[in-house]
Amino acid sequence: MYKFNGFTKTAAKTLNCSIESAENLGHTYIGCEHILLGLLKEQGGVAFNILSQFYVTAPKYTLNLMSKVGKGNKTHLSIDDLTPRAKHVLEQSIVNSTIATSK
Repeated sequence: MYKFNGFTKTAAKTLNCSIESAENLGHTYIGCEHILLGLLKEQGGVAFNILSQFYVTAPKYTLNLMSKVGKGNKTHLSIDDLTPRAKHVLEQSIVNSTIATSK
């Protein structure tokens, strides 16, 4: 389990779930699609609540993801395997969180 500085315990748990999901799907990277899957699997957050109103669930999303990207043999990934876009999204979430709390 990785420690993510600048994130709440729930957010860190979600990100670790994202990494685990990518590994279980046999993907060789951690992208925004895996972060979304982590949000769906870690029920109870704001994103989960909004997505569930539109009937987006982790099982349905996983099937869709597998149909688009595929599924391979389980892999082992690290934070270094974040795509540039996923890394940018996480960096921006920290910046935006800092701005929101300073107001």
